[in-house]
Amino acid sequence: MDRNEGLAPLNATDSALASKPRTAGLAIATLVLGLLAPFIPLVGALLGFIAIILGVVCLLHIRRTHEGGKKLAISGMVLGGVGIISTVLIYSVLFYWGLKAKTGPWAKMKPEVTRQVLTSDVGALELYKKRFGKFPQTLADASKAGFPISPMDSYMQPVYYRVSEDCQSYDIRSLGPDGKYGTSDDILPPH
Repeated sequence: MDRNEGLAPLNATDSALASKPRTAGLAIATLVLGLLAPFIPLVGALLGFIAIILGVVCLLHIRRTHEGGKKLAISGMVLGGVGIISTVLIYSVLFYWGLKAKTGPWAKMKPEVTRQVLTSDVGALELYKKRFGKFPQTLADASKAGFPISPMDSYMQPVYYRVSEDCQSYDIRSLGPDGKYGTSDDILPPH
């Protein structure tokens, strides 16, 4: 009896599938990482870098073994690059609008955030005086002594701090968006 007896003959589609090379697992992993990279902003750049590196390794592997998946690996690498670019753009925009821009969506919140920073600094200065009997010469002195001081305001400018000669009083404020002392946009801590 013939071993192939009772089996249907292979048609053209079956032989094409039988001769198609196996897809490299690295190609699928590259594509998956590449697909995730643009949609997970916090780790998108990391996933993008991994997808690109894995894609290069995969392409070298495919060249050596003649497995399939070259297009998947290249697609994953391209999507990984898109993930890196989108992550950088998202955080650049957030940084600009949140910290640098003087107008925009978060501009109204900056004075209140700065007041909170100043309130925290005032509390740390008062604790410093309680421990040492006088206020520090600089905010850096208080920070070096272990007190939590925020030396920058929400406008990314140094907090203005001057202590009296006897170190028993001080002036602390944000110089506001214009960065000039004594103007109407100065922000003082609540009394």
